[in-house]
Amino acid sequence: MKFISVRRLAAVLKLEVSRTNDELIHKLKQSVDQHFLKNQILNAFGQDFAQQELIFILNQLKEENIPVFHEWIEEDRLLVEYLFSSGEIILENEDVILSKENDLFETYQNFLETYLAPILSKKLSEFIKEGNLTELGNHLRFSPLLAKKKRIEIQQAVVSYLRQSIAQLKVSHDQELQKQLKLVFSIEFVQLLNELDESFYADSIKYFDTARLVVQRNDLSLLVLDRIKSAILSLNLNKEDHQKVVDFSSSNAFRARVKKPNSRINEMVKSPFFIVAVIVVLVNFIFLDSEGEVEINNSEENVFVTSYLDDNEIRDFPFLIDTFNLEITYKILQEASVANYRPLYIGVKNDTLDVNYNLSKYYAPPPDIEVIEIDSTIPPKSEIEKNKIRQNHDKISEYFKDLSFEKKCPDWYDSKIKITIGTTQKIRNVGSKKYEDTDFIYEAYPVILENTSDSTIIIGYGSQIPLILELKDESGEWKATETMFTYMCGNGLPSILLPKGEIVLTSVPVMKDEKKIRFRLKIGGNYSREFGGVLSNE
Repeated sequence: MKFISVRRLAAVLKLEVSRTNDELIHKLKQSVDQHFLKNQILNAFGQDFAQQELIFILNQLKEENIPVFHEWIEEDRLLVEYLFSSGEIILENEDVILSKENDLFETYQNFLETYLAPILSKKLSEFIKEGNLTELGNHLRFSPLLAKKKRIEIQQAVVSYLRQSIAQLKVSHDQELQKQLKLVFSIEFVQLLNELDESFYADSIKYFDTARLVVQRNDLSLLVLDRIKSAILSLNLNKEDHQKVVDFSSSNAFRARVKKPNSRINEMVKSPFFIVAVIVVLVNFIFLDSEGEVEINNSEENVFVTSYLDDNEIRDFPFLIDTFNLEITYKILQEASVANYRPLYIGVKNDTLDVNYNLSKYYAPPPDIEVIEIDSTIPPKSEIEKNKIRQNHDKISEYFKDLSFEKKCPDWYDSKIKITIGTTQKIRNVGSKKYEDTDFIYEAYPVILENTSDSTIIIGYGSQIPLILELKDESGEWKATETMFTYMCGNGLPSILLPKGEIVLTSVPVMKDEKKIRFRLKIGGNYSREFGGVLSNE
């Protein structure tokens, strides 16, 4: 849908504008109708408009606040030219005006969506295909003018492109590697990350993690190392994460590489023992990789790089959208705590998942809507909420069945379940302490359980997934750190079903003292990879 402000339209139709009111709108409509009696289009300052497009804009002007929004757009020189030209004109040395402090800003964002979102979608798609980072950045900076949900939807294509570029970097060699290094660690690439919504903050952290892995290579020039350092220092991060970047940038990792002379390489290759040596190295590499941990020593600290996910799992782990913004804390490891693993998503695995902390509340249907309509004491907001609950109930009711299904489906004890912990992202673990009237909100790693069995299984009951967190003690034995959640009464509790090939998302708390401890998750006879023990300064 094309946009033209009321002032510009009036100028084209040669009408005077003192203020936008019903009289002016009526005159504009009359002039538009008269023009289209003889013409198929209206050319306004080089842009063509159909009658239907103009009538839509004029009808909108009758709504509250819309005339004000037309004035806001006219005052924003960058935006008005961008909308009027359908994204073809971007003025230099101009900034987008974000009136976030104004009470009408959210309504303004919703109004702009009709005109701005289609332009952004088209332009971003066009320049993603071209791989033009500069133009992507030029258009992406308009996205904060959209409401959060639409903004995330629009930006997802750019995020996927950035992730694909980083993934390609990890598997590139020789000239292709140099090309990807130049692309990924360019200032334009970082600017795209910085323009993204805060929901994609984890992508900036992953970018930094990728840089930390890349600089371990011994074949990088000082020029490339400086490029990487400049890139990560340009990331828009919170104070704590930025300090980590600063500390890393001043570490030995960015010292000049001393390349070993190549004069003996040809002799080594010619040696009959070379192939044997290569095989031995590969066998040892595979063995070490299966252990998942490599120790790297230097004079400053001991860093344990733990392989929580292999490259394929990193690419396959969904991106999580978590809009939960209440204050969090870290769980303190203690004996005999009660497990809390609530389903946060259940269904088909997608590239992006919305984290829903209220999911388990929706298995019980809400009161009949007709009752709500008759009861005049219930305010409209409650009625809307009941409709929302009903819609969510309809979506997930197929996964929550009464306990009689225990006899029809195998449970987690007799099923094959793949457990994947996404340690590159953080969400929340929310719940209440058993038998106490207190809530907790812990920072947590996302956990995905995938049904790899041949049929639908029971993955949990009520609002709980029966996972257990185990730790490895000093003797190397695995011991449970918590007891399974149990209900005092089972009446009315549903079984949670998980069809073949589908997933359920939950979360495991990040322990306050987990640096030296190795953990794993268990459900039935299924175990996750080990995690924890990321960094030790001793």
